[in-house]
Amino acid sequence: ALVKQKVSPIEYENCLSQLKYNPNASKSDIAFFYAPNMLLCNWITAKHGALLKEILSQNKVGMHLAHSVDVRIEVAPKIQVNAQSNINYKAV
Repeated sequence: ALVKQKVSPIEYENCLSQLKYNPNASKSDIAFFYAPNMLLCNWITAKHGALLKEILSQNKVGMHLAHSVDVRIEVAPKIQVNAQSNINYKAV
């Protein structure tokens, strides 16, 4: 909610709202987020990384974060579906 107040509605909707927090990778001093692609990942890191770090360092409500929090944004992993090349069908 604080991020939404600090950026334009267009930037929030088009970019920042697409970030997904990764609680499994995050630690007390590092908050990991996933972005849907590398372009958005790099853009958010360059343009809003400092803002995210500042907000997370000051507002630790519901999170076990250290005084200073580093923000890492990665491209979200894609789900891979393994296709079998040899499928055996039995005639009945």
